[in-house]
Amino acid sequence: MDDKAKSVITDYIKQDFRSQYNIQQSSRIWRLQSEKFRKFWQYRVMGSGDQLSEEEMIPIIQILDVKGKRRNREERQIEGAAFTNIFQSMWYDALRGVQSDQQIKAIVDNILRTGSDDELIGMLNDLDEANTRVRGLTGENATIINDFLFVFNPDKNISVVSLSDRYKIIDFFELGDTHALQELTWGEAIIETKRKILSLIEKLGLETDPRGLGMLLYTSRIKTLWRQELSVPAVDVKRRKLEILPNLAKHSHVVGDLINFRDMVYGPAEENGVIFLFSKITNDLGIKIASIQKHFPDAEAIRYGKDGKGYRVFIEFEYQSSDFPRHNHLEEMKKGKPCDLIVCWEHDWKECPKEIEVLELRELLKQLPQETP
Repeated sequence: MDDKAKSVITDYIKQDFRSQYNIQQSSRIWRLQSEKFRKFWQYRVMGSGDQLSEEEMIPIIQILDVKGKRRNREERQIEGAAFTNIFQSMWYDALRGVQSDQQIKAIVDNILRTGSDDELIGMLNDLDEANTRVRGLTGENATIINDFLFVFNPDKNISVVSLSDRYKIIDFFELGDTHALQELTWGEAIIETKRKILSLIEKLGLETDPRGLGMLLYTSRIKTLWRQELSVPAVDVKRRKLEILPNLAKHSHVVGDLINFRDMVYGPAEENGVIFLFSKITNDLGIKIASIQKHFPDAEAIRYGKDGKGYRVFIEFEYQSSDFPRHNHLEEMKKGKPCDLIVCWEHDWKECPKEIEVLELRELLKQLPQETP
């Protein structure tokens, strides 16, 4: 972190944050929110009864997720714990999945109720190993379980719920070796990253609680710094013209093969190019994309067969098919996450299981018209 960034953070804390974050008010809010979540957990998730309904899950998801479904003005005032990038349907699946799985339910309940971080590490690793059925609960970023931990006990946990964000924060604020942290077990990574980020309260001289720290880190001014996002300076405000300063570094331009296919001049050079190219041929393949998501698998779609019926299919996009095992997706499938089809530019994975279909766009383009009718 350079001197300029330090100055921005120091000025923001002194001039804005201390006046904007009311620790007493926030503490009251999260005491009530936590109590509501705990009652839901005890009586509906842990208690026996009918499957959870969407109607009773929606208020809980609103607490867990800033982007959780909000149906009216009153619900839009509810303070969510974090931006999770998790679809509403995945929240439903996770909550119902935990409720219906006795083994997983017991492990998660112990995780939420234990007061010892050292004990938590073993419990979290047990959950990661045991969970093969509850979609999203033990993902790579640990978003859902970290969110549960914060809402269940906001005094001891942080609302930075994504491990990927935690690594960026730790790296930016020079709190530890992120490469070493990523080599830890799932449970160790969750606990150690929490400890290191909480140490920022003392390092920055903050008079706040864990929630306040999370709010500080996600204010636009501070988040832009640790996420290394480019802030474009306004050079001519009166004329409402935004210009990029001329001394910004220029980046080399990399393109793929020349294909001249449906207004796409060059072939993909990485995964995003594969997704863009695939979007141009879905009609040729009888595939309708239902959703795209950040986490594995990348997409859910409906694929129409020769019988005219639509079948659900889960798709993962890769530049080369061999990227699939390199990205640890086989391990995620072993934990219960579905994938039926790999869409790639080049199929070079000779050991690909026969259960997973591979669509190699480089060869497929030879069979399709270069222009749509």
